[in-house]
Amino acid sequence: GGGRGVAEGEKQRGSVLDREHFVHIQVGCDGCGAFPIVGPRWRCTQCPEAIGYDLCDRCHRRGPGLAGRFNQQHTAAHLMEEVPPVPTWLHILASHSNEDIESIAHLIDLASADPPPPREEASPASGSEGGEEPAEGGAGAGAGAG
Repeated sequence: GGGRGVAEGEKQRGSVLDREHFVHIQVGCDGCGAFPIVGPRWRCTQCPEAIGYDLCDRCHRRGPGLAGRFNQQHTAAHLMEEVPPVPTWLHILASHSNEDIESIAHLIDLASADPPPPREEASPASGSEGGEEPAEGGAGAGAGAG
């Protein structure tokens, strides 16, 4: 019946918000360069740089001694913690649509881009398509009483 399709759709929409599929918008992996990090994200609690030090789950499992891509002072002795997924309006929108976050973000970029220059339009069609009729009580109506 139709109920099974609804359950599958709910599962698909919910996956955008779960830990394994969560997209950490504007955060890249300092190990492999994946951007954005999708799935579990790990952040160093001790790196002093403002940009911090982040790893995807795959790089985190490889070991804590990976050098940063931006000369961070990260060492294998630093403590890493998992960053919990924090949904944004973009995640919520994706969870209620059939689009993924990357597609929605691309549409937003397109919508916010400078509009193309106006096209030169062809001259308006001559003739009266709408059948314009004179207004009631026109200028000459009722004139001449005197």
